[in-house]
Amino acid sequence: MADGARIKLQRAEHDAGGTDIRLVVGSRTPQGKLEILDLSIGNNWDAVAHRLRRRFPSAPKVLVSNGEEGIPLALMGTHTLHQRCLTHVRRGLDFALYQDVLTKA
Repeated sequence: MADGARIKLQRAEHDAGGTDIRLVVGSRTPQGKLEILDLSIGNNWDAVAHRLRRRFPSAPKVLVSNGEEGIPLALMGTHTLHQRCLTHVRRGLDFALYQDVLTKA
């Protein structure tokens, strides 16, 4: 599972700008325990993928992501199945319905 978020940096009550945090959680085997495979602040998904490929040469069998465009491009292999995170899909549903000029009951 790969997810990213924008975070606001602060230093002694001053705005220090923003950056991205990237998190990849997974298991090494189908029945294995979940563990943090990569956590970075300020790196793009290509840098995360480069580090992961050094540790895990094989592409993942399944990738769950939040829908951010760079994640599948960087982390998927030719036979990787991609699934959008259901929580993130639900969060974006209202906006998608709004774009299609549909409203909630």
